[in-house]
Amino acid sequence: ELGWNGLAGFGAIVTYHATPHFSLDMGGGFSLLGWKAGIRPRYNFSTNNFTPFIGAGFNATSGLGQFSSDPKDDPDPEPGAQPFTLEVRPSYLASGVVGFELVRPQGFTMQAAIGYARLLNRDNTRLIDGSMTPDERKAVDVIFKSGPVISMAFGTSFK
Repeated sequence: ELGWNGLAGFGAIVTYHATPHFSLDMGGGFSLLGWKAGIRPRYNFSTNNFTPFIGAGFNATSGLGQFSSDPKDDPDPEPGAQPFTLEVRPSYLASGVVGFELVRPQGFTMQAAIGYARLLNRDNTRLIDGSMTPDERKAVDVIFKSGPVISMAFGTSFK
């Protein structure tokens, strides 16, 4: 999988098709929130090789720890920008998605999903040192808080 707020971020997904209409996606990988694991039950609308689906999932991440930003390293720094150190803590997200899965008879599989992921713990980031401009704070919120789910995965199927 490669995606934003998906099950694995950048990593692997394994899908168990319990019944033709019910599947369980499990993923693990790396994201901007650190190591990531997720699970998503989903309802498949069709029993054909191509099926749209709807699903609800849960993700847990390890956090990235601390990192620093210094405007003197930026070729075009924002006026008033100051150095800061931010800690990215473990995060827990719930998501709802719609998508599709295509499974070819030869085994090729493609899965795509869009939706929204809601951060369940609000304090997953902490400013350790320095200060952030309003634009830097907005960027932190976009990158590390609730937001859209966009994911695409390719692989193979086994019986």
